[in-house]
Amino acid sequence: MSDIPEARKRLDDVILFADLDDATRAELRAIRDLLGRARPVTKTPVTSVKLTPSVKDEILRLKRANPDMSEQRIATLVNTNAGRVSETLSGKRGARWRL
Repeated sequence: MSDIPEARKRLDDVILFADLDDATRAELRAIRDLLGRARPVTKTPVTSVKLTPSVKDEILRLKRANPDMSEQRIATLVNTNAGRVSETLSGKRGARWRL
């Protein structure tokens, strides 16, 4: 199994302590830089609304008015995800809903 962080560390030690000419040292640095991961340039854009108190109230209002409505349907109506609806209804994000 590979161990990229250990390989980078050992390569750094060779670059720092070995008796190398400048061209070899530069080549080893370039190789070391290939062993890392580039950070993502952008994150996925947020497509749902922030879960504000008014959104929580709307979730609770919809569930009270339509007890058989699915959490996914409520999420679609308030433009959030079903996980946030579930957390709101279970009380993990504010008071638990009651009929």
